[in-house]
Amino acid sequence: MNRPTRNENQGLESGANSLEFGEFRVDLGRQVLFRRDTRIRIQKKPLAVLSYLMQQAPRMVHRDELLERFWSRAVNEEVLTRCVSTIRKHLGDTESPPRFIETHRGQGYRFIANVVTRSAREDDAPLSAGLNHLVKFAVGAVVAVLIIAVSFWPAREPVVESAQGFERIERIAVLPLALTDAGSEWLKPALTDHLMRAISGIEGITVVSSTIESSDINVQSHGADLNVEALLLTRLERTSSGSALSARLVAVGDNALLWSAVFASDYEFTSRDQVQKLARQLAIRLRPKLQLGEQRSSVDQRAYSYYLQGRYYWAQRSAIGLEAAIAAYDAALAIEADYTDALLGSAESWLLMPLYGAIAPNEAIPKARQFAERALEFDPVSGRARAVLGSISMQYDWNWAEAETLLREAIALNPNDATAQQWLGELFCYTSRFEECRRQLRIAFELDPLSPVLRMQQGSPALYSGDFAAALSIYTSATQTAPEFPMGRYVLGLAYAGLSDWDRAVAAYQASLPDLGLAIVGGPLVYALSQAGEDDEARRVLGELEALAMSRYVPPSKIAVAYLGLGDMERALAELWRAVEAHDDRLVYFRNEVHFRDLIEKPGFRDIATRIGL
Repeated sequence: MNRPTRNENQGLESGANSLEFGEFRVDLGRQVLFRRDTRIRIQKKPLAVLSYLMQQAPRMVHRDELLERFWSRAVNEEVLTRCVSTIRKHLGDTESPPRFIETHRGQGYRFIANVVTRSAREDDAPLSAGLNHLVKFAVGAVVAVLIIAVSFWPAREPVVESAQGFERIERIAVLPLALTDAGSEWLKPALTDHLMRAISGIEGITVVSSTIESSDINVQSHGADLNVEALLLTRLERTSSGSALSARLVAVGDNALLWSAVFASDYEFTSRDQVQKLARQLAIRLRPKLQLGEQRSSVDQRAYSYYLQGRYYWAQRSAIGLEAAIAAYDAALAIEADYTDALLGSAESWLLMPLYGAIAPNEAIPKARQFAERALEFDPVSGRARAVLGSISMQYDWNWAEAETLLREAIALNPNDATAQQWLGELFCYTSRFEECRRQLRIAFELDPLSPVLRMQQGSPALYSGDFAAALSIYTSATQTAPEFPMGRYVLGLAYAGLSDWDRAVAAYQASLPDLGLAIVGGPLVYALSQAGEDDEARRVLGELEALAMSRYVPPSKIAVAYLGLGDMERALAELWRAVEAHDDRLVYFRNEVHFRDLIEKPGFRDIATRIGL
């Protein structure tokens, strides 16, 4: 429906011809600002806001009141801030303390100068015919310029009320950010990730991620696939003065536009504040009585740029990518030492280093803990920090009770955090709480239904409980859905190993070897080769694995699996105790791991399980 027409002069005294303050005068009839007898060129909107503030003096006018009167609540608040800044520049009121407009930070504005209201001025003689012609020409030129400017500025689409209503919106899918600048493709995953995290703070709304580009979707069918009521489509485009981040919330049921807005930025790739404001305005639209939690007011744009680079590199899940991510986060923190997102990015990067970066857990994990704890100092209610610390308690400290408490707290603070939901599900599997594991991993998958990791992990309860046929069925389906995902081929090998189908286990491990590397695949491959009767090949691969361990970190538990496959129990136990000393994060699998599950009650192995709390 069309937005109602706004009367921007509403509230002014009907009999007032002009308002005077200091050396300035506003001619209300002609909508002109003068400084003494010189006309000041000022746009209509800033002049209307100035006139309203003068008329309301000495009352403080709240920001929401100004936005509602002169724009729309769907517009972002920076429009008002820039408008008041324009007024100050025209009035020369840029020093502190102010002469005319007093700012009440976070609340509104008050006009503090003395205002004189006049009904008529004797010196306002009619314009001569020649001057009148020039004024008409100037006004026409200004109108033409405005028309051209508007044609190039991203237009806000009219809001259309959907038949399904906002009260029924409980699940939203966020599609990848669309970019008009092909050279900025690296920004897409980083900005989409930030947008997801910002919107996840809206209470009562479940946020689901999607990897399908907005240009390629059918709203109704894709929404039905994701089981959501609405899709959020965002777009970033360059403008002559910076960039514009536009957003559209589209109803799945009837394809109606529920909400839309454009958020301008002076920076070429948008700013952190614009993403936060988008989330806040969406929250207001979805839940009018809800306000998002307080966010820090601003972040240095250079620090934000480094943070986005860090998220981009982190998402690559490789040793080189993690090293680049840590360097980017370090650069951000050198500018803003209390930048919580960058602290958490560093924590998450160090947390993954033992898995991808060939760094021992007792070197990487203390750094992850340090960054997460620093983030918690600056943001005591950070669910993300608690999730990282919960994962550390689980995989490094083997403090299962503390890990569960922290992960539950993280989820309570942000139920939309699929990673925290996933880690809690993993904890349940490691501790043989298989039904809870199944439910928790299902919740995580519903939040991120296109994630190949979470699709694969739907088979974890079956694998760890010993139902290898069910695990194989789930893993086969997951691999068919995401054939390029190498971990899918690796877990197929684990399921085949559980079924003692050694030839297929060897084939699955070998298929995952080029992508995952010998440090991860080598131990199970040696085990499967030996059980398949290929001892010579098994010992050859073991030799390569031990040579690799001389030059970089290889999880000792993987070497233990290799020796176990060759029947060397003594050497396998020695490697397991070395794994305990190194805080090998793979030991969390120990009780239910396919290679160890039948040995858990044997002498020596029981001591290992007791040491790690299993």
